[in-house]
Amino acid sequence: MNSTYVYLMLFLVIMIGAYFFPYRKIKDKVFKKLIYKDPTTSKYLKYSCGKVVIEAERSGDNAWKIVVPAVWNADQSAIVKLIVRLSDLVVVDRISNAKDELKYGIGKHQSIEIFYGNKPIIINFGNDVEGCEMVYANVESSDNDVIMVSNSIRAHFPNSAEDFVNLNIFNVSYEDVKSVESVFNNSMYLISKQSNGWLLRGNMLLEDKGREIIDEIISIRASAIVDDKIKLSPKPEGSISIKLAKKSYTRYFFVGKDETHYFVPMGGSILVVDRTVKDMFEDK
Repeated sequence: MNSTYVYLMLFLVIMIGAYFFPYRKIKDKVFKKLIYKDPTTSKYLKYSCGKVVIEAERSGDNAWKIVVPAVWNADQSAIVKLIVRLSDLVVVDRISNAKDELKYGIGKHQSIEIFYGNKPIIINFGNDVEGCEMVYANVESSDNDVIMVSNSIRAHFPNSAEDFVNLNIFNVSYEDVKSVESVFNNSMYLISKQSNGWLLRGNMLLEDKGREIIDEIISIRASAIVDDKIKLSPKPEGSISIKLAKKSYTRYFFVGKDETHYFVPMGGSILVVDRTVKDMFEDK
């Protein structure tokens, strides 16, 4: 290859670098991550949007719990996914000192306050950017600039507090279950683990069939959570007990006033479960 050509190409590369370097330096706030924090070090999260206000904190065992609007068991996955996605967001563009301009809608939509240390990072989201999959935002604890980030973050925002609540009735794994016993209307149902399968009403079930039944039971999920001051019936209509190797869980099911659902007290809350849950113990 002609040495003159090589020198010419090298010269062009140097000139292009020299041209863009000061531009990137001037625009050093662009193309950076929104949050330079390890998601696993987050310890408090507050989400606000209109009348929806949710606060969650990480407890001593590193599990998240809802503390506002009430103390509830949290959906760990939903909260962690939001925090991780925040940490993945990249600032695509920046508009200087534009926070108060009405067209960006900053402060009229979602707001997130998150603690990693002693000082919060407050992010206020605005309108969607017209013509592209971006949303305007402002990092209140940083400056008055309006930034643009991917609006994919909206997929992780809750519509209500229930979206961050753990609505699972049983938080156990199939592999840990030793037996399941239920009593509804004085009718008892028992399925227990054996060395060669599952024993149900004197019949031995193969592993696959037993797992199908167990998975259905441990996947029972509430449809909503209600005020823990609600008055329950004096006696539950039924109960489900799941035994593990070293502990067991029992949930009591109280009939609701309209007799179409059950109330299930759990973890200081009362969950609403469809009354058809008792049907899964019939004709098996």
